[in-house]
Amino acid sequence: MQDFEFPSLQDVQHELRARLLADTLRFASLVGERAFELIGQPVSQPLGLQAADVQASMQRAAWEPQLDLIDLDSLPVGKTAVAMYDYAAHGRHPIGLTPDVFAAELEAIEDYVTSFSSELFWQFFGDPIHSQGAPDKALFTVWEHARARLSLDMGDSLTVHQVALLSRLNERSVRNMLSASDPQQRLQAKEDLVDNEEARRWLRGKRGFTPTTFTEIGGVPGEHPDTLSNLLDLGRYLATRWESLGKSPESVAADLGWTGDRKAYLCALPAHPELIDPRDCEVVSKTLLVGASWFTAQVMRLKFPREVELLMQANEAPPSLTEVSRAAGDPDRLCTRLCFVLNDGSRWFPAQMKNQQTKVVAYRVSPGGKGGNTLEATTEVEDENEMIDMVVHRGYAVRMASERGGMKNQYKMAGRSVREVYLDGQRVEVQA
Repeated sequence: MQDFEFPSLQDVQHELRARLLADTLRFASLVGERAFELIGQPVSQPLGLQAADVQASMQRAAWEPQLDLIDLDSLPVGKTAVAMYDYAAHGRHPIGLTPDVFAAELEAIEDYVTSFSSELFWQFFGDPIHSQGAPDKALFTVWEHARARLSLDMGDSLTVHQVALLSRLNERSVRNMLSASDPQQRLQAKEDLVDNEEARRWLRGKRGFTPTTFTEIGGVPGEHPDTLSNLLDLGRYLATRWESLGKSPESVAADLGWTGDRKAYLCALPAHPELIDPRDCEVVSKTLLVGASWFTAQVMRLKFPREVELLMQANEAPPSLTEVSRAAGDPDRLCTRLCFVLNDGSRWFPAQMKNQQTKVVAYRVSPGGKGGNTLEATTEVEDENEMIDMVVHRGYAVRMASERGGMKNQYKMAGRSVREVYLDGQRVEVQA
């Protein structure tokens, strides 16, 4: 049985930026440098792109596009991609959308990651100077998992492959269950299709499966979700909450006495929540009949995630062993001496895992890189000190568990998604 490593959100966003830039370069060869304005990168010097000589043009460009400058929050595809990630990885269905409407939202991404074909596109990804090391499978992996979950939530039949994706198990292991002797363990399929109810029955109780959670938005004063997961949720929350209260953006603007540009700004927020000014949170929260502190916290966390996390860390003690163990669900298999803080502020700890064939419980380390997340590429290390030495001093990646629980992912100190590393409470300098 092979454990599956879900891509990080940072990898998905990095690849999406690279795809956007590659597509923009292709578009620029047809319409000129103005194409870069579509991704918020006006060109200060001509690129001179010609369709007949794309590669040479890229190499002699006087201005090098920067992936990090592409503001995904301002692009519909960027907001949808994050919502797709939350749905696929954590089972959080977008607020205010039915599964069929959400499926329509994903159609643009579906075409983008499954049908995108261009000679320039592949030249771009073959050139590390421009692609800046972006992965080329993370986005497809997340989309594939999202589609499998949508099939389950919409009552459709699933393929055995989709059932394997949802269970986070190796497909071969799942196919072995088609002939299992135990009726409870056996997965029933007909011509590779699994009935929706059968898929739900079989997935129920599987450790790697996370049931989908749906958030209902009503009109009860003061009632709100625990948290909003992404900017798409924020926009949908505004629209759905106002509707539940018998309001519309236009009527809210009228109640506030906002006209002209202020009215246009307010009416744009459901579709463009990234535009909200934090200084308006208090007044907007009153129109939603929710507390200003809750709403402001959601907006600040979604617009400025890293800054908010740093502020929280300044007043927050590190999680205790008991707290982390309880969240991870396995108190005896975590190394809390070593802590990775990711760019999203979450904290991860090396986790021992049980080899289903040998029954050995050990930390799993690997050199990382392509193919590094497979069981075959990993080394099982039972000694905690040896594992720490391999990860901290020799650059190995290790399987880790989040303080929030859930799946176990592979990280290494020099990874793009790792912001800080602490060993025995002391910060360790991360070498790129």
